Amino acid sequence: MKRSPFEPEPIDVMTVEGRPCRVVLKKKLQTVRQIVNLWRVDDGWWHKPITRFYYTLELESTSMVTVFQDQASGTWYKQNWTV
Repeated sequence: MKRSPFEPEPIDVMTVEGRPCRVVLKKKLQTVRQIVNLWRVDDGWWHKPITRFYYTLELESTSMVTVFQDQASGTWYKQNWTV
């Protein structure tokens, strides 16, 4: 079954004090230059609750990426907003 282009994909993220400091994109380790935005999502209280912390990151390559950590599993994901 083909994955939707908008579906989040697992990503390797290194943290310092719980905040992203490095990410692996396209098999390359990149340093986070700055956290541009941070927000929390709490949803699904009526079925399976989710809590996620989203980060918009500026990387050393000056590209931007949005990642989040699923609090239940601890897994990090890259959020694909557009195709």
